Amino acid sequence: MQNNTIFKTLSLILTVMFLIASVNGSPLLAQTAEVKTEAPAASASEPSAPAAKTAPAEQPVAEPAPAEQPVAEQPVAEQPAAPASEQPASAEQPSQPVAAEPPAVSEPAVSTPAPQPVPVHQIAGPSTDEAIKSLIEQIKSGSAITEDKLANGIKLIYRKNTSADIIVLKLSARAGSVYETEKNNGISCLLFDLIKKGNAKMKAEDIARSVEQTGAIFKTDVSKNMGSITLVSTVKAFEKNFDILAECVLTSNFPPAEVEKEKQFLVGALKAENDKMDAACAKLFYKTMFAGHPYALHHYGSVESVPKINRNDIVKWHKNIFVPDNMTFVTVGNVEYDFVKQAVEKRFGAMKPAPAALKIFEEANKKIAEGVKPFTAPREAKEIKDKAQAFIYYGFVTDGVESKDYGALKMLSTVLGSGMSSRLFHNLRDKESLAYQVTAYYQTLRGNSALISLMGTQPQKYDQAVAGLKREIEDFKNELITEEEYSRAKNKLVGNYALQRNTMEDQAEFLSLWEGLGLGAKFEDEYLQNVLSPTREDIQRVARKYFDQNKFVLSVIYPEPKENKTDAPAKKSTK
Repeated sequence: MQNNTIFKTLSLILTVMFLIASVNGSPLLAQTAEVKTEAPAASASEPSAPAAKTAPAEQPVAEPAPAEQPVAEQPVAEQPAAPASEQPASAEQPSQPVAAEPPAVSEPAVSTPAPQPVPVHQIAGPSTDEAIKSLIEQIKSGSAITEDKLANGIKLIYRKNTSADIIVLKLSARAGSVYETEKNNGISCLLFDLIKKGNAKMKAEDIARSVEQTGAIFKTDVSKNMGSITLVSTVKAFEKNFDILAECVLTSNFPPAEVEKEKQFLVGALKAENDKMDAACAKLFYKTMFAGHPYALHHYGSVESVPKINRNDIVKWHKNIFVPDNMTFVTVGNVEYDFVKQAVEKRFGAMKPAPAALKIFEEANKKIAEGVKPFTAPREAKEIKDKAQAFIYYGFVTDGVESKDYGALKMLSTVLGSGMSSRLFHNLRDKESLAYQVTAYYQTLRGNSALISLMGTQPQKYDQAVAGLKREIEDFKNELITEEEYSRAKNKLVGNYALQRNTMEDQAEFLSLWEGLGLGAKFEDEYLQNVLSPTREDIQRVARKYFDQNKFVLSVIYPEPKENKTDAPAKKSTK
């Protein structure tokens, strides 16, 4: 019931926001429709669906994504068409590689009951700020987040949700390109795609059929720094489906034919991605900004590395990833905590700790803590492709999500480029007609992160478009954002918060995201307070701190000059 009360409060806030927008003539509905500004990814953030794979641009990962990402953080309306990471996610996102599997018969995502619209005459007079404060207090006093550990080191995170007789269980583990090398880049994606392709008791088709029969959802996902396996099941069928998930994790046998099939799918997806302007530009941007850093690698690998990964490599990687100290079970649903703990302990309690396997994580975390090598000058990279348009990524290295600047950077990116009322959209697209696509986002990463603007434009407008991006960035350093922009950004962040957590699966995704980033699952209850507390002065302060025009990164996908193209042979006329 507490969850339902919170969502009714969110409905009230969104209704108040709509009325304010109606009076002021603000396009609020268009803003709140763009859901993903962070992404799980992941984020958040994310991969796995039937049929052919399509790979995403590096985007906001992680807040669910997601992928946000980028996969998997990610803006929807003006962002590269759908990641699914980093966005998110998060944010929208270009598409990502997905696991090839037989089509699953699944139930629609289960959401909390839709709040009834609040009649206008019933809306009392509290301001939006007061309503937001009330919401934050309700979130803090709502359904508690339980954190626990089994004796072998497996972590448990639980939150009760009584809106339906559903359980969402997400097993997350440190994995992804952060922990890989150029040689084995993509091995985490292959591992998680293959986890459902056969085990000691069942073949791939048996796994798919058994899950389908109960209407459950069983999928996997990989971001830069985390892999996950998600089960969405009715309470009645949960034990049976959890048995299947456990068998896949504990006894996967990686059939050689399935390994080769997944490698071919992934290489095909990566080749297709390289032909997409937004995805190719994102990949070039991260490679340039994070040169020599774990974030430089693409979380789905490369067309050079994936074919060289063999079955033995995947078997060894499986033993490194699925060890108790690297496993976290996040559960949201209409069951008690004791039921969840007993279910996990029954299936995974006998696993033995493997401290030696944690070495790869320690090495990567050390590099992340050391940070990006300081810039001494701007970094620029350009690729020429046979395209008609130009695509631009332009951004700055920032501190990561654990920084005290996190909230101000989120707010800044919202004002700069999230939605049709943002500065980039209003000034560069609507007023100056410099872009057919433009947005900005703050990437959800730990250690170092990035605040990124991206734009699609006509080649003849390229110089003017880049100058426009630089001008808009400089304005944040020179002037405070307006009160109207500040209020609109807060409303948008609250609206996104509600829309991004509409289902139990969404809620589990965010708990998993914050835990994976080292902030702890309970950061979920502190998120709104963190992103809404910065002042207009704080936003100007972080702009001055990070927006150094001598230290930007610019990546461009540019069309091939016409003089370099050969004319197509003339068609023969037929008489």
